[in-house]
Amino acid sequence: MAIWQVALNLVKKDDYIDFSSPTFESSLKIIDDIFPATKSWCKTIMQYGSLDSTCLEIDTDDNEAISLRVDLRSISKDQLQTLCSFAKENDLFIKYNDTIYECSFDTFLSIFKESNANRFLLDPEAFLNEMKTEY
Repeated sequence: MAIWQVALNLVKKDDYIDFSSPTFESSLKIIDDIFPATKSWCKTIMQYGSLDSTCLEIDTDDNEAISLRVDLRSISKDQLQTLCSFAKENDLFIKYNDTIYECSFDTFLSIFKESNANRFLLDPEAFLNEMKTEY
């Protein structure tokens, strides 16, 4: 994962994600329009978007979460709205740092503002110097 990406998961609150439901399959078409499907590094993972940018990964062997990495250098408002619509259609929540959040545009923005990726983008030198002193 790149330092300018924020990694989080989309999860159901008390249930598994049914990847074969008509609603889920229909909502993937909207995702594919914004983040085109690409060849995955693993045969059980459906990948939308590019690994070096914003990327949604669905591991068909794991119905508990969908992995999402958001590239803060290039994510657009329309792309975030699409992710929010996808999550809401499928009753998904954001899981970030072991906390579950309602999926909304404002939640994404709040997570991004607090992220190491944002700290790096705002001042790479200070961020890397801080990281160097921690290790």
